[in-house]
Amino acid sequence: MTIAFHNTTMIEDIDEADYWRMELDLQLAQSLNRALETDANWLTVEQAAEDDRRYALALRDGAALPIQSTNQRLLENQAFMRTLMETLPDAAIRADVVERDLVPTTGTSTVTTPLSTRPPSPSTSSQCVICGDRLRAQRSFRAPCGDQYCHSCLRDLVQASINDESLYPVRCCGRPLVERDFLPLISFVLRSRFQIKSRELGTPAMSRGRNGDMVCTECGTAVCPSCKQNAHRGEICVENTAIQDLHALARDKQWQTCPGCHSIIELNHGCYHMTCRCLAQFCYVCAVPWKNCSCPQWDEDRLYITAQRRVEEEMGPRATAAAPDIFQREVAARAEQLRSNHDCVQHSWRRRTGGATCEECNWYLRDFLLVCRHCGLAACVTLQSKSVVVTAWKEPRNGGIRRR
Repeated sequence: MTIAFHNTTMIEDIDEADYWRMELDLQLAQSLNRALETDANWLTVEQAAEDDRRYALALRDGAALPIQSTNQRLLENQAFMRTLMETLPDAAIRADVVERDLVPTTGTSTVTTPLSTRPPSPSTSSQCVICGDRLRAQRSFRAPCGDQYCHSCLRDLVQASINDESLYPVRCCGRPLVERDFLPLISFVLRSRFQIKSRELGTPAMSRGRNGDMVCTECGTAVCPSCKQNAHRGEICVENTAIQDLHALARDKQWQTCPGCHSIIELNHGCYHMTCRCLAQFCYVCAVPWKNCSCPQWDEDRLYITAQRRVEEEMGPRATAAAPDIFQREVAARAEQLRSNHDCVQHSWRRRTGGATCEECNWYLRDFLLVCRHCGLAACVTLQSKSVVVTAWKEPRNGGIRRR
């Protein structure tokens, strides 16, 4: 009886395993079928665009007009276009797919065939706000502000929000991106990392306990702020020695500590108005909240170094020897500009072609940078599009905290 019951159970387990294996195979087959249908639809669109181009060239050259292709006729089909729109991930992208308002025929004229009541879009392509590449609407992501991203730059934007909490939530022009719109466009691994980070950053702020431990206001769990493990009262934290050494080095180098998040900050050159990634604003000299002290607002030597470096980037490194008088006049003018706009935060950007280094992220951009008309700050388009609060002339060393 026992053996028979055991064998029956094994048979039932095998049957159930086979069932679930068949179910998974069916789901995989359906997924592949949907992918093939989607790719086939978009191949039809691409081929129809190529057929339109041949028709336009023939019309321009006065040659015999080609017969309307099957792909062109498909795009005039309302049912096909509705199916095509349903394959796009979000409404913002669907709205950007250009409607074929002029459909070529076999005659010498064109027939207007609107596919919806929405006015036709002016172009079949757009430009990525970060890299500047031209891309088709169906291959791009439109932010709520209207800027468009290629999928590669969108992934970089999400990755940056994971690495730097000041860039979370993911946003463009100060407006957060809708997660349900951009998550389907990134990889599974990156999406998982982002969702984990979102839960972390979305957790209510912790309060400091009497003994220095951090206590969650929701569940009451106490955590050591040094080693990030469970609180260990009465024991020496293994991280304390390293932290003490770091603070000793900071005192020796005269680095400042953020009064908000206690991060150590090194100022290479720039004014003393600091904006930490935790959004705390304070004086670099005394660490009190900004505009609550009588400290000077900048160091003259640092200001002059910044002015000199910016002029060198614009005129070239040989300008000092080739035209020293002109170079010094430009440096003096740039230094005076910095004195007047040292705390510029409402930037007005212009585009400057040529390779240079972004003053905030230290990346070298080979094609162009954005330069503020007021303070002369040179920043990459990535930084500008994220609406990071960039101060007029601050640049951290590699490994230091990024000033914003």
